Amino acid sequence: MADQAAGRPLGPLNPALYAIANDPKLYAQDFRDVTVGDNAFGGPGYEAGTGYDLPTGLGSPVAAQLIATLAHERT
Repeated sequence: MADQAAGRPLGPLNPALYAIANDPKLYAQDFRDVTVGDNAFGGPGYEAGTGYDLPTGLGSPVAAQLIATLAHERT
């Protein structure tokens, strides 16, 4: 969807996603940081925390805003 919004292939997205994660303003508008809970199920797991964590990664994406950011269309 981001390729479509940009009108061109964007290529690998991991560098762009981690750049967003390192920009507090972009991160706050493009992701909802999940900071409570864990991924334990009948055994040990990992706790969610601020920023990147093993249970939730970067958090829950705000899809429309993330697509706009990836396509360089600031809304």
